[in-house]
Amino acid sequence: MASPKKILVAPLDWGLGHAARCIPLIRNLLEKKMEVVLGGSGISGQLLQLEFPDLPYEEIPGYEVSYSSKLPMAITMLRQAPGILRSIQQEKKWIDEKLSKEKIDIVVSDHRYGLHNKKAYCIFMGHQLFISSGNNDLLDPVLWKVNRSYIENFDCCWIPDLPGEPNASGKLSHKTELSFPHFFIGLLSRLQPGPSNIKKPKHYKAAFILSGLEPLRTDLENKIIDQSDQLPPGKYVLLRGSRENMKRSIPDHFEVIDLAGSDVSQKIIAASELVVSRSGYSSIMDYMVTGTRALLIPTPGQTEQEYLAGFHHQANHFYSVLQDQLDLRRDLPLALTYHPELINNVNLLETAIEALINRRD
Repeated sequence: MASPKKILVAPLDWGLGHAARCIPLIRNLLEKKMEVVLGGSGISGQLLQLEFPDLPYEEIPGYEVSYSSKLPMAITMLRQAPGILRSIQQEKKWIDEKLSKEKIDIVVSDHRYGLHNKKAYCIFMGHQLFISSGNNDLLDPVLWKVNRSYIENFDCCWIPDLPGEPNASGKLSHKTELSFPHFFIGLLSRLQPGPSNIKKPKHYKAAFILSGLEPLRTDLENKIIDQSDQLPPGKYVLLRGSRENMKRSIPDHFEVIDLAGSDVSQKIIAASELVVSRSGYSSIMDYMVTGTRALLIPTPGQTEQEYLAGFHHQANHFYSVLQDQLDLRRDLPLALTYHPELINNVNLLETAIEALINRRD
């Protein structure tokens, strides 16, 4: 049985996390001599092109959504449902036209609900299967039913987490048994494993790593700059996660990088006593794999990030604080007292890819 020859990998364009966690998958596929085509849009598409400049890249219509700092994400998404549904239909049209012109054996869609088609073997990759509506659990069964109906359009679901306990996503992937075909593929990180917090002098007191949708990305950036004069003496670095012009003056003790590839991110994290970032799942996987101490600040109104921050805070992996309560002078020392402890299983991804290569049509 011949191995699949061509695979499209297409992450969602909400911030950098979905693209970042696709990087180790793409590397693995290339090592196995797969012909990889990249698909994306926005800043996540720019990250993929930065990481793999020699691979073909296709622009796919993006999801034009925004967050609210006052409403739970589930409510915000429901209000924007018509636009999201249009985006899903645009994806379905795009993939149908693409496969009519070009043979692609496999599609890996990271949270792009419309990228499925009978002309290819289609995989949905995601960790947030059981969407959290926040404090009101009454909506959760409805959200699960809707989410499941979309995932079941795909041939298989790949879940970037460990099966059973302990795990990194909690109830988002492990709430109940899954009825559709699926693989747990382990923690996906573009960074190399190993403790980055070994006892040796660090160049930076902290690395502030930003990502996510506007205007909330800029809101956190401004809050950090507002409190920069209260930080302990030393050097700091800000990875902005944006190529838009910075409208604030840069503090003298801050180094600023707009968009960082894997090599730069690895060096920055290894050279920092602490990382400060959103509690996005891809970021959490990075810190788990590298053994990095982190202060997590969930995106306001983003119930998934709020849940993950609380889940890992309670497990003593990472210290977390809400954005409107952030006090860097107080919170940085507290975050240094937490440490992630979760052993990854890289064989899970290998097993899923081998099953993919050896599958029967």
